[in-house]
Amino acid sequence: MPTVLMMQLATASFLFAGLFRRMGRNPLPVVLLALAVLGLGVLLGYAIGSRKAAARNRREL
Repeated sequence: MPTVLMMQLATASFLFAGLFRRMGRNPLPVVLLALAVLGLGVLLGYAIGSRKAAARNRREL
């Protein structure tokens, strides 16, 4: 599921980049912002998942 989400975000960023290019603006900041948001989302998901796993392991002990 996260892979599908990443692919959707990447596709959306390229579509926005094409839109900005047609408007005559530089699309690079849009792509970089989308990649930064994607990276933050992955890190946040990893942190939440590791905390849940740690709590589950503590309960099982």
